[in-house]
Amino acid sequence: MSEDQFIKLFAYMERRFNELDRKIDGKADKIVVDRIWSSVDGIAKELETDRQERTFMLHQLARHEKWFAQLAQYLHLTFIAD
Repeated sequence: MSEDQFIKLFAYMERRFNELDRKIDGKADKIVVDRIWSSVDGIAKELETDRQERTFMLHQLARHEKWFAQLAQYLHLTFIAD
């Protein structure tokens, strides 16, 4: 590509991007940003819920392992928890 062709291409691309910038007004940008933030908030809420559920399940698992160990001791069995 010659330098002249490159300059023409660059000028064309610049005009096209400027047209696109003019078409997008502040309201459209605000709507898009609001949608993005809503999505991020939804994901953050799901992650927090997931973290809470995993914490509960780990606590419940530890309680069950304790019960199994107590039962194994009562039955004179060897219980090996991972």
